[in-house]
Amino acid sequence: MRFLVLLMLSTTAYTAELIAVYDLSAHNIPDPSGIMYDSNEFIIVDSEVNETPLFSGVNVFRFNSKMELIESMYASYTDEPTGVSFDGDGACYISDDSGPKRIYKVDSGQDGECFTSDDVVSEMRTLAYDIPDPEGVFFGNGALIIAGGTDQKVTIIRDEVHSDLVLAGMTDVEGVALRNGTIYAVGSPREYVFKYDEFGQELGSIFLGLGIRKPSGVTFAPSTDGSLGVSMFVTARGVDNNYDPDENDGKIYEYKLDGCE
Repeated sequence: MRFLVLLMLSTTAYTAELIAVYDLSAHNIPDPSGIMYDSNEFIIVDSEVNETPLFSGVNVFRFNSKMELIESMYASYTDEPTGVSFDGDGACYISDDSGPKRIYKVDSGQDGECFTSDDVVSEMRTLAYDIPDPEGVFFGNGALIIAGGTDQKVTIIRDEVHSDLVLAGMTDVEGVALRNGTIYAVGSPREYVFKYDEFGQELGSIFLGLGIRKPSGVTFAPSTDGSLGVSMFVTARGVDNNYDPDENDGKIYEYKLDGCE
């Protein structure tokens, strides 16, 4: 069963305060495409590193809450991981927009950790839900939320029922997250994070500034500035490797969320 909801763009726009910019070039993460925060750690996936001279057999990266690299790992089942999300019950989801277009569910084995040798991996073909360009994924409130890329939509799948939310104002939906019942989406236009109610009500946008290039993922975590606030972390791919095969300009932008919710 499928439902289609059209969303209207609001004129309400907040301006986010930039706290920090994290340069990922030292870790050879040229195209960070998805990010999530869980258990005091960030997980970042890179969708294009395998197409560059930087590739060393890793495409998943674990950072601590201070944005320091802990571990680099390899999800061998995906050539192009575009998004990542944990379900809070020992499993994670990875979107992949290459080949047959899939969402992988990775169940941790006896070690309780994803991205290790005892993982159990299953897959869902997104074309079955009319999603030809799965660019990001988030699991929350018992549902999968999939960013639909150039289809300008997110798809919510819950109990085999899926609904499409066409995001007015966006031309490319690259990353998605859910916080306190609000969907946050990034992509194009690149200067904004757009906010939508998961039932269809549009809630405005957050201005990120003009410097960010190819925003690709979004998550929320405690601020790194010593305050007790919450920050919004946005991955940015920068220059595409199709134009510069040697590019290594991936970044993460941290913005103060206070006043933007």
